[in-house]
Amino acid sequence: MEKNNDTVDISFKISNRTEISARKMMGSTNNEMQYMLVPGFLMAGILPWIMPWLQMAVMGLGMVTNMAFTSALFSLVRSYVFEKEPDEHVVYVNHGVLSSSDICIVYKWYVVALISYILYMEERERERERERERER
Repeated sequence: MEKNNDTVDISFKISNRTEISARKMMGSTNNEMQYMLVPGFLMAGILPWIMPWLQMAVMGLGMVTNMAFTSALFSLVRSYVFEKEPDEHVVYVNHGVLSSSDICIVYKWYVVALISYILYMEERERERERERERER
């Protein structure tokens, strides 16, 4: 340290280059740390308001699915207990692998099956109406 006419000269003796770079990195880490904490603080501030809403939404969806399952189960039991016959008449048609020339034939069979199903349902409805008239 030298003193010349109201000025001071200061000279530093640097012994090791890695020591300086380590100090620079340590200083930059301290600057970055404050920005790395911001998302954590935001989440800590926001989550107490968001989590109850999410929990209520999940519980509401659970209640809706339970109600749907229960109503389906009760309707199944009711139809099993109180229905004398099932309402459906299932027509199974299996033609195997089709070529392009067979599609027309299959379509005709499908139309015949559909018409027979419609006639069957109309006949059942007439029988039910006859039974209702007999009960009166």
